Amino acid sequence: MKAIYVNKGSYAETWAKENGYTVKYIGTSDTSSDKPADTPADAPTDTPKESTPKTPTDTKTDDSNNNQTADNQTNADNNSTRTDQSTQPVKPAAKDTELTTPDNKAKVKVTSSDVSDPTVAYVSVVDKKTSSVTVPDAVTIDNVSYKVTSIANKAFSGNKKITKVTIGKNVTSIGKNAFQNCKKLKTITIKSTSLKSVGKNALKGINKKATIKVPKKQLKAYKKLLSKKTGYKKTMKIKK
Repeated sequence: MKAIYVNKGSYAETWAKENGYTVKYIGTSDTSSDKPADTPADAPTDTPKESTPKTPTDTKTDDSNNNQTADNQTNADNNSTRTDQSTQPVKPAAKDTELTTPDNKAKVKVTSSDVSDPTVAYVSVVDKKTSSVTVPDAVTIDNVSYKVTSIANKAFSGNKKITKVTIGKNVTSIGKNAFQNCKKLKTITIKSTSLKSVGKNALKGINKKATIKVPKKQLKAYKKLLSKKTGYKKTMKIKK
């Protein structure tokens, strides 16, 4: 016998009973859901939910973001490498290497290849015809700045043209026979305040009336330093 779903107390309930139908009430425990009278009790009522598929746009965006991140990291690594390279000091030439200054005025010899404080000795003047020479505070060769801390033995020995020499502020020593027999040498200006030694016969044979100018605060000390053994004569003058 067929069943019919009705509202309790309705005309449909009375009619169904009178006509021999099995009565089931809408909204009671006899029903699985609020269905119409002709809907089977075991009919499926829930519609399965559909998952939203990931669109190609989403994938492309993710890939793009990943690629951008990788590019940014690569650029950062490259910039770091360039920075590291640019900050690394240039290695000086090996000790005892003889170099010529870029202006081609002098030859120098490396006395220290320490990266933090490279130094050279002034070896000789290139232009033998020049009359005035300056021993510089420092020289830059192949992107390395070297302090000039000494004048080598015989650096100007026998020079017949030189009349004036200026010695830079970083020179701490003047070698043996450095100015020997520079007969026209009349003026020596010493700017260094840290000169510690002057070699034997360094001034021997220079003009007997030569004037040696020194820093005011070093006048007394340098008078002692420029002794007879250096070739200094009483006819010469040391002044501030």
